[in-house]
Amino acid sequence: MKQIENVLICIMGLSMAWGEQLNVINPLVSKIFVIAGVLLFLILVIESLGAGKKRVLNPMNTWFWLTLSTILLVLFLRFDEISSIKESSEIIDKFKIPIFLIILWSLCSCFQSNSKLITLFLLSFLLSFIATAPFGVDVEYEFATRFAGTYANPNTYAVECVFAVYASLYLLSHGRFKYFYYIAILIAVYYLLRTGSRGAFSSLSIGVALLTMLHSTAKQKVAIFSVVGIMLLIVSSSSILASYGVLDRLFEKSYSGNIRLTIWASYLSNIDMFFWIGMKEENFQLINHFTPHNSFLGLWVRYGIFLLISYITFYILLFIKSIIIFFKKKSKYTDRVIIAMFFSLTQSGMTMENTPQRDTWVILALVFTIITSY
Repeated sequence: MKQIENVLICIMGLSMAWGEQLNVINPLVSKIFVIAGVLLFLILVIESLGAGKKRVLNPMNTWFWLTLSTILLVLFLRFDEISSIKESSEIIDKFKIPIFLIILWSLCSCFQSNSKLITLFLLSFLLSFIATAPFGVDVEYEFATRFAGTYANPNTYAVECVFAVYASLYLLSHGRFKYFYYIAILIAVYYLLRTGSRGAFSSLSIGVALLTMLHSTAKQKVAIFSVVGIMLLIVSSSSILASYGVLDRLFEKSYSGNIRLTIWASYLSNIDMFFWIGMKEENFQLINHFTPHNSFLGLWVRYGIFLLISYITFYILLFIKSIIIFFKKKSKYTDRVIIAMFFSLTQSGMTMENTPQRDTWVILALVFTIITSY
């Protein structure tokens, strides 16, 4: 069983970078991550039942089953939405958040029982990210030509680029293949800027700045400052970025703030349409042609108030504990990298809806693993 779990963790790491643009190869390519995650969940449940033990802390188990039950109840109450599914591939799209919740539980369980699996997952992801990046596509999105990588939405790929930078910083501490990780940072930052995502760019800047302030070890300083240097070098010298129009978009202030305030106001002024059990995505157009552009508001709109309360409770507890550990003098560098990634996720989630993205739930699993080790 352990070997099968390790293989599935590796497959999940590799397939995390495979977005819907790769479905030209096979319609299921972008679904491999969730398929492997569900298989891992089933194996862990069977193993736990057979062993008669709980692999994850009781509070996590309680929160997980309550939250999963809440989502399934909401979907049952919206039975007409489920009954409209015509193809098996649509099941994953309709049940995306419940599946990601299952993956969160599974990864927490595996990472807690064997922390080396974190390295396996991150290294697998990084190899796949670098291999697929050159095959990404440019899209016309919000008044600029933006790089969307293997996805349809450049904001989704931007979050993945941020994840790749932090994965590289984490793996740099292992002392081997350092030049490979520096190259990975260079590639990730370059494509992050190509996405034109201001939220992701600023979130990475804040996380790296916090890491820089808290670490005096020369080796760690070099790694962190290299990220800053690469970002400045690309921004200052790249005529390619200017030709795509993403530099103007990255540093133009008024557009982002105004349009997001308008989006949030439009959803909140129609709160009666989704307050209790949310609404299906096809009906978002009745309120605004943009999605909510905020992770917490997005969950509320999609699944209703009870799931929002459950998620916020879990998130706040993680955030408070993360702050305590991050600023502890004796905290490990690798733990701070994971927590800085979580801080970046939180900041970007204020202006982007990242809960439908797999990266979000992987980061939550990593952070939960870290804070339960203290």
